[in-house]
Amino acid sequence: MTNARAPFYPASRSPSKFSHRDHFPTCIILQRPPTFHVTFVAQPGVDGLKAFRALLKSALRRFGLRAIDVRELTDETQTRENSNGGKK
Repeated sequence: MTNARAPFYPASRSPSKFSHRDHFPTCIILQRPPTFHVTFVAQPGVDGLKAFRALLKSALRRFGLRAIDVRELTDETQTRENSNGGKK
């Protein structure tokens, strides 16, 4: 009977062939792409949510910009940020 959860090892190296001298990467350095912070306000008579969703869709499709953090600011949030000098 075989163990379905057995670890996968490349055919060239079985677990017994690993040596303490084998070098394995200890860390991977990832470079974060440029990140931007933007605030949009809908003009009177414009459905802000629909316009914003269309903006996000076109930003991804046309320019390759993906939104990774989106928050709607309420009056309470804006007042708190203004009183703290822009800090949360």
